[in-house]
Amino acid sequence: MEIIEVKNQKDSNVLRIEFMIGNTCNYSCWYCFKGSHEGTHRWNNNYNLVIQNFYHLLDHYRANGKTKFELHIIGGEPTLWPKLGDFVKDIKKNYDCVISISTNGTRTVRWWNQYADFFDFVILSVHYERADIENLKNIADIIHEKNKIVNAIVLMDPKNWDKCLKIIENLKNSKHNWFINTSEIIHDTVMYTEEQIAFLSIPAKRYPDKKWIEQNQHHLLKDIVVIFEDGTEKTVKKNWINLNKQNHFKGWLCNIGVDNIFIKKEGRITGTCGTTLFEDYNIYDTQFCEKFNPEIKPKICDIDCCMCQPEQNLNKIKNF
Repeated sequence: MEIIEVKNQKDSNVLRIEFMIGNTCNYSCWYCFKGSHEGTHRWNNNYNLVIQNFYHLLDHYRANGKTKFELHIIGGEPTLWPKLGDFVKDIKKNYDCVISISTNGTRTVRWWNQYADFFDFVILSVHYERADIENLKNIADIIHEKNKIVNAIVLMDPKNWDKCLKIIENLKNSKHNWFINTSEIIHDTVMYTEEQIAFLSIPAKRYPDKKWIEQNQHHLLKDIVVIFEDGTEKTVKKNWINLNKQNHFKGWLCNIGVDNIFIKKEGRITGTCGTTLFEDYNIYDTQFCEKFNPEIKPKICDIDCCMCQPEQNLNKIKNF
């Protein structure tokens, strides 16, 4: 049965920003999305311009009712940006902002000892072909000791399934109990068996201790509610829409641009899928503070297939 509405259980005063710091990466995994590691964009070297424009962006949304922010930093490999530490420190100092990062965990233990305090949530993407599991375990233990959420997400390749399973078991031999999750690979050539889908439908393969979860559960992702054609509702996990091929929202009214924006590698502000939200604004524009003043409102989706999980899970309704 088809769904006709998605309800995200986040508070309406929260804006999520996904910031892609270039597409320079020290990995080149075959299943990463197009443009993620080609090296055509590194990062903007004018740090003062970057931070002042970010302040203006957040201030505009704050004037439109967004009092809390979630900033998720990706790449490429974002920890390669020399000014990353200064950036997250400055944002934290001036805004109520939860900062997370997706990283392949190849920076040293020393780097994480220096900068882990500036992050609230660290996602370690574990790639079976390249990952240094011992280094990842040491990094995750350090982040956990600083009382930050760390989640090692193993990308599950259906053609190398047993290798991925062995990595999960190896990660469990860590000093501390932090999150270990699995994730499906979103790629045109990937097909999972029914058994593999059942395994992926319960992503969490290890949880931290109960006391730790109780102290930090306000940072954890909530389930979503989907409404079917017959009016029934179901609370589902964050990856349910993708696993069940319900991610076709063209023509739906979606809160993209209201609750979620994406800053692309070249600085353009769009949806993750590339859909235009406002005019063609760029966070690296020297006139950004003068230009950026759009009306914040839901948008009718014009994309055939939604491939981004956070955007799949935005509030949206079928536009009959």
